[in-house]
Amino acid sequence: MSRKEAVMTIVTFVVILFGISILYFILPLSNYSEWERRYLSDKPEVSLDGLKDGTLADETETYLADHFPLRDGFVSVYSFYETVTGRKEIGGAYLGKDRFLITKLTDDEISEKDKKASVNALSGFGTFLSEQGIAYRVMIIPSSGLSLSDKLPAGAPYYDQDAYLDTFAEKLGDAFVDTRAVLKDESDYYRTDHHWTTSGAYKAYVLFMQSLDKTPLPKDSFRCDTVSERFLGTLYAKAKPVFYKADTVTAMYLPDADVHVTADGKELPGLFEESRRNSTYDAYSYFLGGNYAELKITGAGPEDRRLLVIKDSYANCFLPFLVSEYGEIAVLDLRYFNGAVREYVTKNEIDEVLVLYGTDGFARERSIRKLER
Repeated sequence: MSRKEAVMTIVTFVVILFGISILYFILPLSNYSEWERRYLSDKPEVSLDGLKDGTLADETETYLADHFPLRDGFVSVYSFYETVTGRKEIGGAYLGKDRFLITKLTDDEISEKDKKASVNALSGFGTFLSEQGIAYRVMIIPSSGLSLSDKLPAGAPYYDQDAYLDTFAEKLGDAFVDTRAVLKDESDYYRTDHHWTTSGAYKAYVLFMQSLDKTPLPKDSFRCDTVSERFLGTLYAKAKPVFYKADTVTAMYLPDADVHVTADGKELPGLFEESRRNSTYDAYSYFLGGNYAELKITGAGPEDRRLLVIKDSYANCFLPFLVSEYGEIAVLDLRYFNGAVREYVTKNEIDEVLVLYGTDGFARERSIRKLER
């Protein structure tokens, strides 16, 4: 390299470094990344202890990375490079066929010990409910990685989800409502998010009702409402790929059903959070507005039927199908609820219980063990 080229390289580097430093001061800082759906790190507090033990350096590095000027733009450029060079996976999401994004999850990420503990917790809870004469159903919903396995990149490692679900079917018997046979269509899952769609949830509702020897309402009984046509979900947030089409989010509900909803003791306007309508990154949160430790829905069904739903976010778009069936629906998310579940069942005079989770999340969820107390 000539002296002139060396000088130009140094000058260019200094200009870029100076420019980035200026941008840190003139661009507004945000404490939340809507794209990544997380709060960004706060400015680290300078202390002698933090300097000594290295935490100040770590926190400073995280802060600078989170608030790097034009960060989203640089990430997009990186994702573009990864995509066009043939990468199959970015940020824990597979770049599937037909522009489907699929959660990357392999067998070595699922602990056999945890799996056994989860099965035992569900089985033991079922025994407790049976002794009380309470109907019990479990739905562990297959992910798009199984239902649409043809969308996985060729040769991509993926856990044996069929065998995983077979474990629950064998252990739980008739209590397990197996949805694998009906969730097979592209319309049952979002392309950019890990959740199922409302269309897929309706199919599961039909099976759930049939498992209880009840007649499900026909699809045309529900009003279908387009919530957003520009939804880019959680998997998009991980991979930030290019050339991906946004999803459409729809809600289905009974137009004349009079329901009242409280979440963690506070009244909600209803089953839907209208502020999330037309959202790009938070459209799925239109259902209930998110997740809560305890939710109570006063439904339009018979007063003597009380249902408890123990769930993750997969159930959020499923719940509106149930309001005509029950006078009251209690909903617990064990990730946030720390009470005694069995005591809750007795105290609230629950008649029926449904456990509903998405498989990918459930495979790594340890809070289900709270069913044992």
